[in-house]
Amino acid sequence: MIETQLNERLDSPISFAEWSKDDFTRINSSSGGVFTELSKIIIEEGGVVFGVTFDNSFKARHISIENEEDIALIRGSKYVQSHIDDAYKKAVSIAFQGRPVLFSGTPCHISAINLFIRSNPEIEIYTCEVICHGIPSESIFRSYLDYFSQLKNSKIREYSFRDKTLGWKKSGIKIIFNNGEEYFRRWLKDPFMIGFLRDIYLRPICYACPFAHLPRGADITIGDFWGVPKELDDPRGVSAVIINTPKGEKLFEKVSNVEKVKVSLNQISLYNPRLVNGHLESVPYRKDFYKLLESNGFEAVMEKYLKPYTWFQKLRLAPKYVYRVMLRYIRRLFL
Repeated sequence: MIETQLNERLDSPISFAEWSKDDFTRINSSSGGVFTELSKIIIEEGGVVFGVTFDNSFKARHISIENEEDIALIRGSKYVQSHIDDAYKKAVSIAFQGRPVLFSGTPCHISAINLFIRSNPEIEIYTCEVICHGIPSESIFRSYLDYFSQLKNSKIREYSFRDKTLGWKKSGIKIIFNNGEEYFRRWLKDPFMIGFLRDIYLRPICYACPFAHLPRGADITIGDFWGVPKELDDPRGVSAVIINTPKGEKLFEKVSNVEKVKVSLNQISLYNPRLVNGHLESVPYRKDFYKLLESNGFEAVMEKYLKPYTWFQKLRLAPKYVYRVMLRYIRRLFL
């Protein structure tokens, strides 16, 4: 097992349900807009924020921003591997200039930059990780985009994993093409997200993630607050926030443009199991999926493996689903 590189920890993590007071920020973020508010603080102090954007070919890349208007570039979830390029080196270099840095990414990204931070404890780099289900195949994402581009006979102009037009819990994939056509599908009806959520094509290490456990490796952990208490539920989105270190606590004390309600860590982990457990079952047909993709292309695997479940399939899966629901209910009794 790879050891998470830990900095100084709080004795117990502090957990919140949070959301931005600014409606535009909240609605245009994947969940509650907390990352945007964190970024604003760093930029106001003359610092630099590192996050993930899509380039012109829809490859996910880590970039740095120094202006508030550029936060939109790194706002929102990207469910694909990010090209880190020279982001670690650049973040450390900026921090050595005496400027604060906020570095965001998946838990494995944070574990990597923690190696630099532990060697240079005097630099001011704050780390913010997302609650990560796993990293799907970039090549399959590329095949999926090419398929839709050919289907619509147009290049893709915009792509969003988390369009919230119908609300936070009804968010879905939205693609805008150069010819003006639009595509929208809820997650469980979009082929790429179906394969991602069924764990068909995650990176091999994601099936036994060495970073999905407590204590967390980042100063701050953020994600969707699935299972949020009913009195806090809101279609505009609610973030789960976990403060893991004194440094993270220090940064969050400066954030005033959020509403927050203290919750237990168990309330968050109940529907975000990857906070505490890195194990996922690989599907038995994973090799067959890749063979078919290689020989016949994306449309073939979409027709065979990436369709929404029929009612009959749902009935077959019902015992496993009922077991999970009962397990969550039992855990809730002891929160």
